[in-house]
Amino acid sequence: MATHQTSFTEAMSLDDLDDYLMSDSSPAESMLLSDLDGFLTGIAVGPEVIPPEEWLPVIWGGTAPQFDNESQAQAVLAAILDRYDEIVRQIDNESVDPIFWQSGDTVIAWDWAEGFVESFALRQRHWTKMAKSEAAMLLVPIMMLCDPANLPDELASEEKEQVVDEAIEALPDTVLAIAAYWRMSELEKKSVSAGLRSLASPGRNDPCPCGSGKKFKKCCGTAPEQPSRNRKQAET
Repeated sequence: MATHQTSFTEAMSLDDLDDYLMSDSSPAESMLLSDLDGFLTGIAVGPEVIPPEEWLPVIWGGTAPQFDNESQAQAVLAAILDRYDEIVRQIDNESVDPIFWQSGDTVIAWDWAEGFVESFALRQRHWTKMAKSEAAMLLVPIMMLCDPANLPDELASEEKEQVVDEAIEALPDTVLAIAAYWRMSELEKKSVSAGLRSLASPGRNDPCPCGSGKKFKKCCGTAPEQPSRNRKQAET
């Protein structure tokens, strides 16, 4: 995977980047740190290498950020590119460490998952093809975490929490599996799809394994949609 040289300036820390993304200088619709991390991960594992000039504007939600000076602008850019490079190294070393929000003992992963899914728009045709194949099973944990409110009402709150916790725990392996899928040849992809079919994968009309209660074709087996965003809400 491609990495980016950022030696032209010293990158700010992730904590400082988090503060900047939360500040008034960052556009109201910009990503925050956890969804930025998911977005960068989606780019890093995706079907093609995407140049930064194509995906950097997406981070800001279509509005140019404001900087106090050129040094701050370069430090923000360097921090983003450094985190991308770190994610690439983690994937290469098979040791993925996502950035999640945490409230007390509760891990909040839905915004990371939304950021990951937002990266699909950059290569929508490829991701849609994957979502319509048996390999869509690889996307189930992430698609479920995008909107855990879709879990069946009949599940007790403790059961819902367990399903979400299991999806979060499986997320590093999920990311590695998706990365491996996109790095296979077309022949290998067909072989993997055949193997997934043999593992009691859901039919298009079967219940989705994410537990939503919907048919697979109407849930995680459909083309991924881009999440709507209401940025800069306080995370607790």
